[in-house]
Amino acid sequence: MTVRIRPYRPSDRDVLHRCFVELRDRETRADPGVLSGRTPRSDRRYTSLMMRRYREHRGFVLVAEMEGVPAGFVAGWVHRYSGSDTYSRLERLLHRSDRRGHVSELLVLERFRRKGLGTRLLRAAEERFRKGGCDVIELDVDGRNWRARRLYRHAGYVPRSLGLAKRLRRAGSRAASAS
Repeated sequence: MTVRIRPYRPSDRDVLHRCFVELRDRETRADPGVLSGRTPRSDRRYTSLMMRRYREHRGFVLVAEMEGVPAGFVAGWVHRYSGSDTYSRLERLLHRSDRRGHVSELLVLERFRRKGLGTRLLRAAEERFRKGGCDVIELDVDGRNWRARRLYRHAGYVPRSLGLAKRLRRAGSRAASAS
């Protein structure tokens, strides 16, 4: 089994889009804060916006290939807290660091899972951050995604916060007026 981790190429756009669709499918089912009613057009727009976000943050996208076939990706960027604004000063004081890596997404397509690709992608991102001068890496994970949580725990990540969400019914809807 030949596995290679490499930088994103424009020819990867379709597979990256499939990865984002899979991520959004999971988020739509699991997170009450994610709106339903997605369309293929909104999924394409989401992919475009995420790619813009990586460029704006001077981030990276790494692609995992298995036997020459793109199988997943990891993306992230370095947070730089070097300004004199209050937030940057607080972050440096709290974390004693002005550069922290942020993994924004990591996904392995369903048919390639359980082959160690997630671990390899995470290690490649960590190396990228290490070379970028980071001493801490942060990421968020869906609390119900036990496989991802296990991957991160085995890689040495520890929980630091817990986010909660609840979808509210709009005022005047039948469900809201029944309560």
